[in-house]
Amino acid sequence: MEDYYTYVDRTLGMCVAAASRDATVVVLSDHGMHAKSPPSRLRSGVEISGDHEDAPDGILLVSGTGIKKNYRLRRPGMVLSHLYGDRLRADVYDVAPTLLYLLGLPVAQDMDGEVITEMFTDDYLATHQINFVRSFEDTDGTKSQNRKAIPTPRDEELKDV
Repeated sequence: MEDYYTYVDRTLGMCVAAASRDATVVVLSDHGMHAKSPPSRLRSGVEISGDHEDAPDGILLVSGTGIKKNYRLRRPGMVLSHLYGDRLRADVYDVAPTLLYLLGLPVAQDMDGEVITEMFTDDYLATHQINFVRSFEDTDGTKSQNRKAIPTPRDEELKDV
C-alpha cells in the first residue's frame, strides 16, 4: 500500500508541476475506504479488497489563484457533532456548485449543494460574482437536447485543456 501512496503522490506532483502557474488544482474523493481482512474478503466467494460503508470521509483539496492557503474548512451547520466534535465540514453536494463557480459557470438554483465560499479569498469573491440559473433541466425534469452552451470568459482557456 505504501508503494501505491508513493505512486499517487508522485503522479499528482507531476500533474501540478506540468500545470501553468495560475492553474487551480482540485483533488477529490467522495469517500474513504476500509480494507477488509483476508478471511472476510473471501467469504462471499468473490474477493473484495474493501468497502466504504463505515469508511472515513472523503477529501477535497484545492490550490490555486483565489483559494485561501493552508485553510481548513470549518462550516457551521454541516456536522453531526456527536461524530465529528467541533470539526465542521462541507457536504459532497457542495462540490458541483463550487467547481461550477470556480470555472466561471452559473450554479443552478435547484442544486442540492452550495458554493463553498469560505475557501476563497475575499479578493476573489469580490471580483467573481456567483451567477445562477434556475435549473439545468427542463421543467418536466428532462435534460434539454437543444440547449446551447453558456458562453463564459474562460472558454478560450478551456479549449487548450
